[in-house]
Amino acid sequence: MLIPKLFFLPFALLIFPLDASSSSIKLINGTVEFLRNEKAIKVRFTYLTEITYGEVNSSTSKQAMLYKSEMDNIYAYAKDNLLMEKSFTNLFEKNSKLAIDNGPYANYLFIVNVDHVVPGILWEFGRYNAECDLTVRIIEIKTEKEIAIVSLKNMKGRLKSFTFGYGQSNSSMLEEAFAKAGKELAKFLEDKF
Repeated sequence: MLIPKLFFLPFALLIFPLDASSSSIKLINGTVEFLRNEKAIKVRFTYLTEITYGEVNSSTSKQAMLYKSEMDNIYAYAKDNLLMEKSFTNLFEKNSKLAIDNGPYANYLFIVNVDHVVPGILWEFGRYNAECDLTVRIIEIKTEKEIAIVSLKNMKGRLKSFTFGYGQSNSSMLEEAFAKAGKELAKFLEDKF
């Protein structure tokens, strides 16, 4: 009965795609051990942003242009409603001893720059997963000196449930990418101190 099993393998791969790329986080410059005794940080977001559209990036077909337009709308909606920032900060706080306090009590500021975004979109027979690359600059507030730089690459966001739909805008994939980035940054910092 080897043939029937092999017959369904391509269909299984279509339903459950394999993702070979992995996310990475690394300390580019400086040290983060000074955060060991800190209780709170401030966070501010800045946006570059280079938007790419996955596999439809170079295509000029009507269908590809529709996808690009949808992805632009998803990114604009998420940015305007602070969905990406909330997702990042929520999971950062859940996985770190550091609280996010934008009041006068924090000694350090995390400037989270959004370097690259693929908003992600659902379409008839699949999806383009959301992805983001971030650079976090850690600044001492009193001296305004840059203490460290942390790079987060290929933070992927996927849907939690399988949904069908053509051109269906869904900012939740983008929120998932930023949530993963917040969680990964918190774990990375906790491992360093």
